[in-house]
Amino acid sequence: MRNRTRLILLTAVAVVCVGAAVAYVGISLGSEPSGKASGTRVVGPATLGPGAAPIRTTDASSIDSGDLLFVSMIPDRSASSLAVASLSDLQGVRAISDLRCERAAYAGGRGICLIRGGGEDVESEVEIFDSNFHVDRRIEVEGAPSMASVSTDGRYGAMTMFAPGEEDSGESSSTETTILDLETGKEAVDLEKLPLTKDGRPFSSDGLAFSGVTFADDDDHFYASLGLDANSYLIQGSLRDRKLKVIGEDVNSPSLSPDGTRLAFRRVVGGAGNWRLFVLDLRTMKATRLAGDDPIDDQAQWLDDGRVGYSNDNKLWAVAADGSGQPRQILPYAFSPTVIPAS
Repeated sequence: MRNRTRLILLTAVAVVCVGAAVAYVGISLGSEPSGKASGTRVVGPATLGPGAAPIRTTDASSIDSGDLLFVSMIPDRSASSLAVASLSDLQGVRAISDLRCERAAYAGGRGICLIRGGGEDVESEVEIFDSNFHVDRRIEVEGAPSMASVSTDGRYGAMTMFAPGEEDSGESSSTETTILDLETGKEAVDLEKLPLTKDGRPFSSDGLAFSGVTFADDDDHFYASLGLDANSYLIQGSLRDRKLKVIGEDVNSPSLSPDGTRLAFRRVVGGAGNWRLFVLDLRTMKATRLAGDDPIDDQAQWLDDGRVGYSNDNKLWAVAADGSGQPRQILPYAFSPTVIPAS
């Protein structure tokens, strides 16, 4: 009788332990960000340096609404891998994919990944990928990655490549911008061949280079910059009408806000190369300088209607779009951000 009682007690304890384990596993799985594979790893001070806060990582399986897509720059074997983190918990688990990029952009179920090639010639590769990081198409291009964007419906992708000048000719370096049809992988429009006007009259773009395309939600209109430094112009274009027009000056690397009413952009303040962020109200054409004194060598991205995000020194920062406050670091070891809006 005593042995039977002991057996019953042992069985009850085992059932309780199994139940607790199952509950723990359920809670752990439930706390994983959606679209991320289970199995969390921790990158600590041994990799990041003394005193650095640990970073939790896992394997990425998909890109979901409410994510921030970016190039992870953790200094280990995963460096330059495309990654996602939840916008609502950027300090949570970072999901890292097998896709390596130098610049990336994504929207509407399609993305472009720009990868610098090796060898003596400056060549790169464009990879068109889907929401599961599967590469559907690869395209060889000239130049080094500079900027990338994708239209809201995922139909078009724009890339700006940095092209060094010919040594023998003495030409300075410049940029070349291409808009691709991501369904076919072919060039959708040659910006340099489109008619360009300023104040209703023909305007020549000779000697000036396009850069920094940003798409409107109507999947027709887009904005871009033409030229460099103080001799730069804000361009509005139409994919359907195949026309371009100058609508502003001293604007570089524009990025359209989610509500379509403002453009974040760079402008030189002081000496050459001292880029600072501004926001242009498209209704009044008034520009507001954003907080921060560090040079910005990046095309800004809107985190939401009230905040602009950008990468600097392999960190992601956020700053208020109305010019108030100060920039705040939101993610370390990260570059080239793209916001995936919540559905």
